[in-house]
Amino acid sequence: MIMRIESIYNPRIKMIRSLRSAKGRKKEKRFVVEGSKMVEEALRDCPEAVEAVFTTEKVQIAAGIQQILVTESVFSHMSTQTAPQGVLAILNPVRIPHTKRGHTLLLDGVADPGNMGTLLRTAEAFDFSVWITPDCADPLNPKAVQASMGAILRHRPQVLSLQDLQDLAQTHFFAGASLEGDWTPDPWPEQTVLVLGSEAHGIRKEVDALLHTHLRIPMAGQTESLNVGVAGGILMFTAFQGKWGR
Repeated sequence: MIMRIESIYNPRIKMIRSLRSAKGRKKEKRFVVEGSKMVEEALRDCPEAVEAVFTTEKVQIAAGIQQILVTESVFSHMSTQTAPQGVLAILNPVRIPHTKRGHTLLLDGVADPGNMGTLLRTAEAFDFSVWITPDCADPLNPKAVQASMGAILRHRPQVLSLQDLQDLAQTHFFAGASLEGDWTPDPWPEQTVLVLGSEAHGIRKEVDALLHTHLRIPMAGQTESLNVGVAGGILMFTAFQGKWGR
């Protein structure tokens, strides 16, 4: 059965608006994906996580997933995009798995949602699982979700405390990106955890103390550092290249 909503004061519309904030997402245990491509990927890759699809026109949706028709003005009120496409979905993140991959990317205090989403996308491309510290940008932030280009729908990052990391450092090889250090190991050891620090302050000293080595990307000219998303992409590619011999 298709439900219709024509008022921005409807409780469901208010709930969706609340998901723009981390507080709202935590309270409701939900997040939003928006746009035709992202919703199609959600319905294909994690249909069990999709609770409802909101559209301005009737569309074909798999049985068991509720479709809610809204007016264009109501949709604009819900949307975070400058040019809304008229389709968004509400998902339960708990139903998205923590996928085990070849190596692991640990993000320590990465604060920008765009960088978070970019790194999730790159991690998927180069076969890295993702761990994050509690002070990172929320990977379910609308900007992070959009920048992930669907990667968040196939792998939910694990949030780990410092104690968790201290325990894992006993069984994993922790390698941190740094302005000082050696070039990437060849080959990368099994169970490698690549650590990237915050954009402003780098890796915290408490996490740095867990590292088994520091990785430095050699650069020409006057460039002193790279954006965390770019640096992460370079380092993850070197691990992927070594694994697959490319």
